Amino acid sequence: MSERPEQFDCAICERRIDNRWPGSKKMWPIQPLCRYCEEKWSAGAPAHGAFRDRRVARQISALANAIDTAAHHQKWGQFHAS
Repeated sequence: MSERPEQFDCAICERRIDNRWPGSKKMWPIQPLCRYCEEKWSAGAPAHGAFRDRRVARQISALANAIDTAAHHQKWGQFHAS
């Protein structure tokens, strides 16, 4: 029986990641982000380091960018509220 990654909810898009067909093991989503949010929200991949370390650094960048964007949306909404 092959091992599969656990199911989880993405911290950014809040979608349920069921990992029904996870693909190659090195491309499995790493909790708490789905692969799409990891790619979309990160500022870019580091040039050096082990593959897993680069993915974790990209996730940290993605989470920081998502938090920063949410804070800007909140600030903009308060400033421009009628």
